[in-house]
Amino acid sequence: MRRLAFILTLMLPLSQASGHGAYHDELLRIGHELETKPEDSSLYRQRAVLHMGHEDWQAALVDLERVDRLQPDASDTNGLRGQALNLAKQWAAAQAVLSQHLTLHPDDGDALFQRGRARRHLDDKQAAVTDYRAAFEKEGARQTEQVSEIAEVIAEQDGADEAAFFLEQVLVKAGNEPGLLQQVIDLYLRSGQVEPALRHLESLQRVMPRPEPIMARRAQILSEAGRQAEAREAWTSLRTHLLALPNLDRGTAAMSQLLQQADQALGVTTLAPVSAPPAAPAPSPSLPKP
Repeated sequence: MRRLAFILTLMLPLSQASGHGAYHDELLRIGHELETKPEDSSLYRQRAVLHMGHEDWQAALVDLERVDRLQPDASDTNGLRGQALNLAKQWAAAQAVLSQHLTLHPDDGDALFQRGRARRHLDDKQAAVTDYRAAFEKEGARQTEQVSEIAEVIAEQDGADEAAFFLEQVLVKAGNEPGLLQQVIDLYLRSGQVEPALRHLESLQRVMPRPEPIMARRAQILSEAGRQAEAREAWTSLRTHLLALPNLDRGTAAMSQLLQQADQALGVTTLAPVSAPPAAPAPSPSLPKP
């Protein structure tokens, strides 16, 4: 199962991430602006957010202190400060400043999510779930990684069934996001619900670039559920599909591993194609003796 999970991960669509070049370009831009506007607190706030995007919490905290000094009555930096303290793993301090911020801004979904994260690490799972759910309702947790984190904590606190139900609601609105589909499948399997897991596996196959890893996952699920006749049929279908692929496709490492798994499950052996040895070079014509 671990090897198949690795293959599935390789085949997920790659997310786009901002590169270090863009980060440094933005730092330079803000630095140049600060040379002419050194009292502009909004520039320090922008730079703090930029630092946190690259997990440089120390630089972010320094810039937030500058914002407070320049605009002490209206800086309102505790929401961002709590996020930086979470990056620093200073969970208790993060919870404290985020609670102060939420007293004034109770509808700040981002701050609710960050306080939920702090409370999770402080082992206050029930309070964490409350914050996480509120953050999601207030659209403070819409990124796939954030939704996945919420589902993890709901599973820890309230069980896999509740976490799967939460993700079902998300998927209705967000569509078939591959990472969330894999997570809800795992949650259903943890709670012993094979049919909804297989249903979501079909949805996952529709959005994956290749069907073969999903075909193998289905066969494994059926086998682990004790549905041996269906599992054998699924492994046979996968093996037939793989053997029908062009040699260049079938010869890749991922496809070769899946074919090996299917062979092992079915107790058969697929012989590797044998290439004819290269023809021996023709002997050079001998020159006539003088």
